[in-house]
Amino acid sequence: MLFRVPAQRMLLDTLSLGDRSPQYLAAKKLLIDSPHIIPYIRALRFRVGWLEYATGASVEAFRFVLNTLTHVRRVAILGSTAARWDSLHRVASSILNFICTPAVDEVYISNIVHIPTSALSELISSVRTLAFKSATMKQGEYGTVVPLAKGEPEMQALFLFSGSNGVRAWMQPHLLANLRTLRLMPSDVDWNILSAASSTLQHLRFDCTAISAGTTRSWNFPQLSSLRTLSVLSTYHGDMTWLPSALSSLIPSLTAGTLRSIHIIYTTPLRASQQYYLQPSIFSLMDSTLHEALPDCRVDCSITFEERTPRKPQFDRFVAFVRGGMPKLSGSGRLGFVHLGLMELREYRWYWP
Repeated sequence: MLFRVPAQRMLLDTLSLGDRSPQYLAAKKLLIDSPHIIPYIRALRFRVGWLEYATGASVEAFRFVLNTLTHVRRVAILGSTAARWDSLHRVASSILNFICTPAVDEVYISNIVHIPTSALSELISSVRTLAFKSATMKQGEYGTVVPLAKGEPEMQALFLFSGSNGVRAWMQPHLLANLRTLRLMPSDVDWNILSAASSTLQHLRFDCTAISAGTTRSWNFPQLSSLRTLSVLSTYHGDMTWLPSALSSLIPSLTAGTLRSIHIIYTTPLRASQQYYLQPSIFSLMDSTLHEALPDCRVDCSITFEERTPRKPQFDRFVAFVRGGMPKLSGSGRLGFVHLGLMELREYRWYWP
């Protein structure tokens, strides 16, 4: 009895519903039979493929779930391969009404195409964090101005993962007025987005998990007067050769003293017999550049092992490897290390299939 409530809070934090109608009927019954768990559910993941053959009872059960879960903060809408927004027509209004409630703060949309501008307007006006993967906007409305459903945009964080070029093209300047955090891939940098958010953007993150070797680009950063942190997430096979040139181009665009930290997050399925795939030349170039150009900036390196029980010797070897390549920052005490284990991977993958 003593541990029942804490255990239920942990176990029931996320409700995940798949592509089977009976799951929605079971979820309705669970909430009716055990109403005390409703405040424990803070995240909701659901797929949309089941709607094509759903019974009226299962659709009504889904609406009941949405109307009952009043404490959900994070919502993930997961489509099958290129599922159309139109396939949600039986529950689209219920989903948007649910998202527009004050409790919902983050929305993640995966594998949904032809999203109408009216839905995008509701999302940007209602939630602080929006993330898209393999998503596109309704082509017939391309080029039209996206009106805001409510005065100022609520969106403060925008994550654009692979396959979101169609959404990126819709991010018009007035929609980015309050943007604080932007996450995207180096090969998909949109200078219009950066320019529109140049005075408010505080956190910029490059996701290199899908970047192939040899990626090059011409960097042209606008003046980023409020940027405080820069993060880079890379897998063991990701290419990071672009990073020194990106930093060299970024530095002149910063207001003196604003950038406080650079965080490099490196994920690997490393075993004891394997070597690191990081290029030592990257660290030496960063070491000289950052030590002199950004004297107040700290560099934190994290390593995420794809193991449930990461071994300390592996982490120690990683630290020694990076310190050896960055002697100036090591000597000045501005180089730090964080051992994340699987934490970063969970944060990155919780909402995707």
